[in-house]
Amino acid sequence: MYKRQFPNLLPHQNILRWCDRILLALRYFLRETIQKLFFLVGGSGFYIQALVKGLYPVPPSDPQKRASLETEAKEHGLLALFEELEIIDPAYAKKIGPKDRHRILRALEILRHGPFKTIDEINQLMRAQEKPFHFLQVGLRKTRDSFRNTLRERTFKMLKDGFIDEVEGLLAMGLKDWPPMKSVGYVDVIRYLELSVDNRNKEQLIEDIVTNSMGLAKRQMTWFRRSTGDELPMEWFDTDQEYEAACLRVTELVQGGNISK
Repeated sequence: MYKRQFPNLLPHQNILRWCDRILLALRYFLRETIQKLFFLVGGSGFYIQALVKGLYPVPPSDPQKRASLETEAKEHGLLALFEELEIIDPAYAKKIGPKDRHRILRALEILRHGPFKTIDEINQLMRAQEKPFHFLQVGLRKTRDSFRNTLRERTFKMLKDGFIDEVEGLLAMGLKDWPPMKSVGYVDVIRYLELSVDNRNKEQLIEDIVTNSMGLAKRQMTWFRRSTGDELPMEWFDTDQEYEAACLRVTELVQGGNISK
């Protein structure tokens, strides 16, 4: 049995501090304890990538520069900014496409004002920031129909266990604008509570949470396809058909028992 080492670590801190604290703790455990194997479990691709690959060695986003880019996008259209990115960094533009607003604006903010000529230069620096660990990435997935059924069962149980009461309590504490309240599930329950009592439909609420969760999962899969490369691929297993194979692969890792290099 593996002990949970970092529950609720720095819930209100940014990702940079989160990575620093996790890496510091991992180095301590590797040096001072017999525990040499750790599992990072979750679906937040950005946090996983940040820990495994490192963060871009660039300054945080500048509010003034970002506001200027937002104004340009509003006045000239996002496509015009994407075409500029195609000229500056055609490889990265091809990778992200013309609809990824956040990445287009962030790339231009970096490339217009920094020492880097392409995003790949930054990726090369990230790859050079070697960590003293071995990583194995294992992903679990389901077929669409199976996943939807699982989500329905989970959502029904969440509501039965008091999810609506939990959201009402958070709203009563004045936390409507707290970032986690914008996440799938919470935002759906908030919309549900904003309806008059006569118009509330729990079955529709369940369907809304399931549909939005399916959309989130699709975006997560897109993230992992873009973010895992040949240097550190994700090993995917279908939990309905390959569950035993997934267990065997993780067992092989556990029996190896050491992530330090």
